Amino acid sequence: MGDPSFLLIGAPKCGTNWLTEMLRQHPQVGMSSRKELHFFDSSHRFEKGLDWYRSQFTDSPETAATGEATAQYLAGGMDRECCVGHEEDSCARLVHRCYPDLRLILMLRNPVDRVVSSYYQRMRRGAVSPRTSLTGYIRACPSKIEVGYYAAHLHRWQALFHPRQMLVLIFEEAVAANRRQTLQAVFRFLEVDPWFVPQDIDTPRNARPSHFGTRVEHFGRRLARAAERCRLPERIVRATDRQASRLRRYAEAHTPSRVTDSTRWDVPVEQSELNELAALYKDPNRRLEGLLGRSLPW
Repeated sequence: MGDPSFLLIGAPKCGTNWLTEMLRQHPQVGMSSRKELHFFDSSHRFEKGLDWYRSQFTDSPETAATGEATAQYLAGGMDRECCVGHEEDSCARLVHRCYPDLRLILMLRNPVDRVVSSYYQRMRRGAVSPRTSLTGYIRACPSKIEVGYYAAHLHRWQALFHPRQMLVLIFEEAVAANRRQTLQAVFRFLEVDPWFVPQDIDTPRNARPSHFGTRVEHFGRRLARAAERCRLPERIVRATDRQASRLRRYAEAHTPSRVTDSTRWDVPVEQSELNELAALYKDPNRRLEGLLGRSLPW
C-alpha cells in the first residue's frame, strides 16, 4: 500500500483499456486492483480520504511505479463528466493538491471518432436507442462533445504540472500503428524496464462489436432495466445486466453469417453528421496542435 506515482487520465474511448492491461502485466508496475477508481471525480469516493485511496494499490519488492487509470480525469471535475465552465472543481486541481509530483499519461484520439465510438458504446449498454441518430445523441448528451475539446483540458493540466511530468500519446500513432514502440516510451517515462514485452499486445480491448452484436447486447441491457422497473430483486437485475455481453458473444458465435451480416441491423452514421463534427472540432484541434507543438493525424 502506498501513494501512486502516475495516473493514466484519459481520454475515454482513446485506448486506455489497452494501455492499462499492458501496464498491469509489467512486473515493475503496480496498478490499482481495478481500473477507474474515480477518486478525483466522485465526491463519494473522495470523501473516503487518501488512506482509502492508498489502500487500492498493492506493490511488491519489484514495484518501481504505482498508478491507476481513470479516463474521465482529463476532462472531468468533481461529480462532472466535463468541467468546462467549472474549472474550480476540476480533477486537475484536486490531483495537484494531493499529488503535485505525479506523472501523467494522456491518450488522445480524433475527437470525431471518439464521439462515434461513445455513441455505439452507450447504445450497446442500453442507454441509447438504435433509433436515436448520432445528432440526437449529441443533443441529449452535450458533454460527450465537450470531452473532445482536448486543448482546453490539456491547458488546465499544463498550468499545474510541468511538461516533463506529462506524456501525451496519439491513438492513431500509439495504438493503431506502433504498439511496441509506444510501450517502450511509456515504460521509459515511468522509469521501469523498457524492454519488457507484455502478452497479447495486438489483441483489441473493448473493440466495437458488429451492428448485430450491438443490437443484441442493447436488448440484454434493456431486459435488465425492465427487471429493475418491475422491482425484481437487485441480484437478478445485476445478473441480467452482466449476462448481456455474454448473450451478445453467444449470438455472434452461433448465428449464421447471412443473418449477422445483414444490413437490417445497421445503425448508420450519416456523412453529414461527421462533417458537422469535424467543423466543430476544427479550431479546438488547431489549438491542441499549438499546445503540443506538432501536427496531428486528423
